[in-house]
Amino acid sequence: MEPSDCEDASFLPDEDNASGHVKYCNSDKTVTCSHTKACFISSLIIISIITVSLIAAFARPGAAKISEQSEVNNITKRVSSIPLATNGEAYPWHSIRLPKFAVPESYYIHMHPNLTTSTFAGKVEIKIRILKETDFVIVHSSSLNISKKSISIQCTHVSAIHAEKVLHNIKYQQIYIKTDKKLPIGSCKLTLKFVAELKTKLSGFYKSIYTAPSGEKRFIATTQFEATDARAAFPCFDEPAMKATFQLSMVRDSSLHNLTLFNMPLDRTEDFESPDLKIDHFGASHKMSTYLVAFIVCDFGYVTTNTSSGTKISVYSPPHLWGQTHYALDVAVNITEYYENFFGLPFPLPKQDLVAIPDFSGGAMENWGLITYRSVDLLYEKGQSSAANQQRVTVVIAHELAHQWFGNLVTMSWWSDLWLNEGFASYVEYIGTNYISTKWKMFDQFVTSSVQGALESDALIHSHPISVQVDDPEQITALFDAISYNKGASIIRMMDHFLQQYGEDTIQHGLQQYLISHKYGNAKTNDLWDAMTKATDKKLNVSDVMSTWTDQMGYPVVRVKRQGNKLTLTQNRFTFSNATLDATPEFKSTFNYKWHIPITLFTSKNDNPVNSWLKPTDKSVTLDIRDGTKWFKLNHNQVGFYRVNYDSQTWQTLIEQLKTDHTVFNVTDRCNLIDDAFNLAVAGHLNPKTAFHLSTYLKKEREYLPWRSAVGNLDYFLEIFRDDYDSLELFKKFYMSLMENLLKDIKLEDTGEMFDKYLRSLILHRALMMEDKKIVNDAKAAFADWKNNGKVLPVNLRSVIYKAGIKFGSNSNWDYIWEVYHNNSSVSPSEKQRLLVAMTTTKNTDLLRRLLQYSIDSTKIRSQDTGTVLRYISSDAGGTELAWHFLKKHWDILSKRYNIGSMSWPRIIKIPSRFSTQFEHDEVKAFYANKNLGSGTRAAKQVLEMIKSKVCFLKYSKSTVIEWLTSHV
Repeated sequence: MEPSDCEDASFLPDEDNASGHVKYCNSDKTVTCSHTKACFISSLIIISIITVSLIAAFARPGAAKISEQSEVNNITKRVSSIPLATNGEAYPWHSIRLPKFAVPESYYIHMHPNLTTSTFAGKVEIKIRILKETDFVIVHSSSLNISKKSISIQCTHVSAIHAEKVLHNIKYQQIYIKTDKKLPIGSCKLTLKFVAELKTKLSGFYKSIYTAPSGEKRFIATTQFEATDARAAFPCFDEPAMKATFQLSMVRDSSLHNLTLFNMPLDRTEDFESPDLKIDHFGASHKMSTYLVAFIVCDFGYVTTNTSSGTKISVYSPPHLWGQTHYALDVAVNITEYYENFFGLPFPLPKQDLVAIPDFSGGAMENWGLITYRSVDLLYEKGQSSAANQQRVTVVIAHELAHQWFGNLVTMSWWSDLWLNEGFASYVEYIGTNYISTKWKMFDQFVTSSVQGALESDALIHSHPISVQVDDPEQITALFDAISYNKGASIIRMMDHFLQQYGEDTIQHGLQQYLISHKYGNAKTNDLWDAMTKATDKKLNVSDVMSTWTDQMGYPVVRVKRQGNKLTLTQNRFTFSNATLDATPEFKSTFNYKWHIPITLFTSKNDNPVNSWLKPTDKSVTLDIRDGTKWFKLNHNQVGFYRVNYDSQTWQTLIEQLKTDHTVFNVTDRCNLIDDAFNLAVAGHLNPKTAFHLSTYLKKEREYLPWRSAVGNLDYFLEIFRDDYDSLELFKKFYMSLMENLLKDIKLEDTGEMFDKYLRSLILHRALMMEDKKIVNDAKAAFADWKNNGKVLPVNLRSVIYKAGIKFGSNSNWDYIWEVYHNNSSVSPSEKQRLLVAMTTTKNTDLLRRLLQYSIDSTKIRSQDTGTVLRYISSDAGGTELAWHFLKKHWDILSKRYNIGSMSWPRIIKIPSRFSTQFEHDEVKAFYANKNLGSGTRAAKQVLEMIKSKVCFLKYSKSTVIEWLTSHV
């Protein structure tokens, strides 16, 4: 699954990037163990003894065993409270995981949605293989009405079997079916009938609405099952390793909807019960996991063609947006053909559909053969969509198509290895997008779009390992974050680099072997390492190296000290936080926070980087450099997932080289130096004066990517100084001085290559934030010309122009934008997104309150965009408090709309992360302490860590920063 661009704004160089870099600091305090803590520890020991006794008392004889690791992790769940069924009886099965003695082989699903009454009825027939004689079966079910009478069971060589007792458990989302006879080893068929609401909650089987150009409201029914919502559409064995085949029959009202879509092609259509009702029958799928099943009832138009190998590719959208589907079709065909060659396996299905859904929680979902997208992430219209929109559409298509092999053909055995799906798709998307166009320089963009953001997230005490045991749905959905996606992709890139010493295509050969060995099945992380080890002819044990990156959270900082021609390297874990945060880690390291680090050394005397290793067992490593070496740099192209801290003299030498001729370092190395310097400084590992001194070279920088990295770091100081007017104004003057030379040459003209457009948009937005008079006046004039005279604005400058008109114009400008956004259905999805974000920048708090209120009224703003409004308003100093108070006031509405177990919920929880005072920290802590945070539990801990760290930085380092700024502005 691809997170939406609005929710993961750092993903692209979009002009509407609202993501702020979160920095932290270490104050080198020590921790003491108080008498209270000692008593607490003793209490824990006593509780542990009682827990063991309770386990023995309540252990259920005959319960199917699951993995030892999962059993241990489920102990707390089992004994903390005896699970109850909805009727009040004790629930016999004490695990969130299903028993392994009943295995699904095939499903036949019959669905009949009624979009007028917002309900659906269905029947599922599941052929199961019984591996051990049993008198009960358990399936997943959530929000489905299922009675005992609606359940039937048939087994080979057994007379009529009846459901003797049916128990529902809401917490585990399970149905326990007790039978009046033993189910023998062999084949059985379980049939369940059910009814449920067809809600608009963006998960399970749900209703979506769009407005036709005529003003008519039209409804579709669609699905979103990842991670654990297939059970909200039909009873099933909703675990990724329980693969089966699926057939579908769907009833639709032909007067409203002209088609049904499923993972497989349509087999036939028949009349059903009344003249307007039709039933569409679809053939059986390949074996796949339940979360990949999808079906849609709609009235969409489409474009279609075939790949060179014969796969039918189609792109669907609401009829009035049909003209925006052609680019996606062309990209999908080309990337599918490329991936078939890259992975060494043909696409295994006869067709691949890509569908633009009006209401969609994420960016896209990789359902096998039926990929669903948020409209803005699939539709592209030249002249209406920006360069960043075009790249975003390409990247999301590349990501989801990569999943057709990584995730669909081969699926992780359990959600603990989610990164096998998302990390690989997040890496391969760059390969696929680069195939479409080299002008985007995707491998350079990887550094600022993936590596640097992941480094920030993983420096938190409340991060998590890439591979981590999870059990319940809320824990599972919390894993859909920067660690699984961006860190996962980053360590694969790192692995790709060090495997090249065994052959340039080593990783590709390893991936092909992995896919061939596990196709139509499931795999674990070690299966991938085994394939990579074989690809090196067993010259390197890849598991030994990579386990230090996947099985423990965090990453190292490599410290370098130069003495003449010798460099001494040591490693320590890099964190932004320390004991002052009162943060207790959720996970412990089995490697004592040491890593196998691939070192790349680049110097003024060698054109080709030298490779070496810093191993967990090494106290230090010494490297030799040539006589006369002026400067050196580690981690060439920032290919390694670590930071580098040089001795003070080396930092000074690097800075002088940047100021003299920065082009001796390529753009990714310049990005690396900027990002490392600022992060080391705010974490207390480097004097902030060094980072600011380095940043002065930017006065000569003309490339987009180093500026992208710099802006992400400099914006942090706008955030922490927001409540200190004098410090904020001083910093703004410095910020503007860095951009001064660029601003002399930048005009409101949409010219140049793609990176020229990205850089222009980036700098203009920052100048607007600093209220530069010339930029503000020019943009306001362009806004007035558009509003009053209908002048067509350059598409890549619309965002900055809209914001200028809103932020520095009259209230009538805001009203005008709202009318265009709300009442013009012909506006493209990408244009609507620009308009919506622009409205969040007004200085008028009454208008912000109105927009916030609109955001929970789905007749005004789609529910998928509520979080976008909250996040962008909170990103501005004037809106942070408003967004926070709105979140508190409307907690019940938001938690119901987003579902506290959803993937979007943690992003809502992080709304107050921009606060920077102790008072705000305590307020957030007190509020969250009394709430059921669901999948946002870890996010809440991270928020408090972020705020506390900023408090720490202001306390220990603010005076140093102000002193330097005062002497240089």
